[in-house]
Amino acid sequence: ASVTVLEMDSVEGSAPLFNPDPQINEDEKVVQFFLDMPGVKTPNIKVVVVKRKMTISGMRFVGKKWISFFREFDLDVISIDVNTIKANLLNGVLTIKADKKEKGNPISIKVTTFKPGEEEALKKEAEEKEQRKKKAAVFKKKIVAKKKRQQKQQKVDSAMPSMGEELSLLIDVVSCRDLLIADKFGKSDPYVMIFLGDKKLHQTKYIKQTLDPVYTEEHDSSFVLNVTARKLFGNEGLLFKLIDFDLLSSDDPIGEVQVSAEDLIVMDGEETEYEVTPPADRANEYAGQMTIRVQYANDEDREHYGAKSKFTFWEPPSKEVVDMYKIQSRKVNPSLKGNAERRRSHLPGKGGDFC
Repeated sequence: ASVTVLEMDSVEGSAPLFNPDPQINEDEKVVQFFLDMPGVKTPNIKVVVVKRKMTISGMRFVGKKWISFFREFDLDVISIDVNTIKANLLNGVLTIKADKKEKGNPISIKVTTFKPGEEEALKKEAEEKEQRKKKAAVFKKKIVAKKKRQQKQQKVDSAMPSMGEELSLLIDVVSCRDLLIADKFGKSDPYVMIFLGDKKLHQTKYIKQTLDPVYTEEHDSSFVLNVTARKLFGNEGLLFKLIDFDLLSSDDPIGEVQVSAEDLIVMDGEETEYEVTPPADRANEYAGQMTIRVQYANDEDREHYGAKSKFTFWEPPSKEVVDMYKIQSRKVNPSLKGNAERRRSHLPGKGGDFC
């Protein structure tokens, strides 16, 4: 056999040894060891592999005393995958089976004849070539990124509304994944709050015990935002705050996502994923990802989500509009001259016809 068997004699003062003779069979794929062990029970056998040596040892009870046995097999001369070794004791025969390691494909070694210093020069040339290749890849990556930025900017420019234009957006919180753990059971109960500046716009319901929530209509995942472009851009878009719900204590922040106004106006119903920024006290942790969907709302959307007004946020009219209404007010009723309160009643937004 291709395995060296090392025997150990009885040690003085110990139980006498018996050495069951092994039978070893092998083929191209498998090696098997067979050892006769009559009267030996499974709990009294140990098979251990350390540093390419497999040791089989144990004891059996004969008459009124225990008799020990010990066998050691040197595996250096045979290529065995130690992770596949299995041992089974049945009808007094211990069978140990292991797969052989697959032999690698033969490697052809090229024979060269380098002159003194030529090998180093070729090695240096190869390194320089690899450096040039890496620089070219980086440059190409920058070009692609620049092109994407230009395409996005073109899309933003084409969709850019005037600052006074009224926008109606359907906002949908789709899902999150790999969120921060906030509970002692290794999960969180996350919900999302959406803000425009300091104003809270909407809040989803929380989902119990998950780091990968999927929000649906059942969780109030969608709402319609009616706002002017000036308000949206002035607040740099929307802030999505992720919060962990706690029944017995205050809720804990577990991250946030800032979505720019430029992103919001160019979305056309496609799902977009953003990386979650962790809270300040966990700044070095990965806080996961959030997916949202934004599109322009229609009348059906506004009615369904209860956003029936033309747009939500009233903004003071510009100085030009104020001056225009002052002039018109004097022409209609000269007695209004000098009466600031009555003039203001004619301004849009104060008389009830301008939200």
